[in-house]
Amino acid sequence: MFIISPRIGLCNQLQTIVKGILLSIKYKRDLYIDQFQIDLKSKALTDINNILNIKEINHLLIDKIKTTVKLVPSIDIEVIDNLNAYHLPHIDYSTVPTALYINDVIELNKEMDIIYLGNIVSLDIHTSFNYLWDDYTDNNLYYFIMTNIKFNPIFYTFKEYIKKELKLTNFNCIHLRIEDDALYHFSHCYKLPIAAYNEKLLKFYDDNIKSLSNMSYVCSGMLEFDNTINLTYYNNLIKNNTLLCDKKNIPIDSHYIHNRELIAIIDLLIAYDSDTFVGCHISSFSQFIRIHHIYNKKKVTLFT
Repeated sequence: MFIISPRIGLCNQLQTIVKGILLSIKYKRDLYIDQFQIDLKSKALTDINNILNIKEINHLLIDKIKTTVKLVPSIDIEVIDNLNAYHLPHIDYSTVPTALYINDVIELNKEMDIIYLGNIVSLDIHTSFNYLWDDYTDNNLYYFIMTNIKFNPIFYTFKEYIKKELKLTNFNCIHLRIEDDALYHFSHCYKLPIAAYNEKLLKFYDDNIKSLSNMSYVCSGMLEFDNTINLTYYNNLIKNNTLLCDKKNIPIDSHYIHNRELIAIIDLLIAYDSDTFVGCHISSFSQFIRIHHIYNKKKVTLFT
């Protein structure tokens, strides 16, 4: 058995899960997912069964991928309480989240019945699994599993409820990744001052919003989580554009609203149902939707 611990944001954690599944298939081991982080700031965790539909994912593995490997919904608490006993030898686990390759160490320790892998979010899919980043066929199991992950049914209930309240049928989706944390982090990636990066980003969104002809749902965490830089921009944008809508006036259980990764799952599922998508290339959330839309032959436009 392999054990993984997905952490940080929603789509980083989903990447860890998909890569854990791929390693399990490669080495013919079942997989246990040690909790899921539901909020970036509080670092609160929940049981993976509250996030994923393990039964449906196992059906996918058995029926579509034709493997006997499965996700294990629970394991002995003594294993969880003693994860250090299942560490691979000679590995600094603080470096695992940035590791591109771990197969060689697994190969040297195949005799271990249980192996704790940690947060394997950065594994390279080409060197680790021989998949190409631009291969969008079903032969690329990384994208195939990514686009077919099934969540706990409660998230689909919320998705349909929001779509019904907003009368979303044929609609677009915009991922406004303009929150403070994104500006601080992504501006460095582009080697730009925050103000310069923000100006370019907002112009991209403004230009795309001007071309809208259908109702568009906005995915964003702007109204939660202490955002200040673009809060006025966001409020004016929603107020002055009749073709834009968000979930701010829809009553939703506070547990889901106030835990960032939970509300992100609901937004992700709504975005999946959209006809076209506008997002931010550097965001893993936008990338998940991009891959989903490519698979389903839908239009995607990303800020690059």
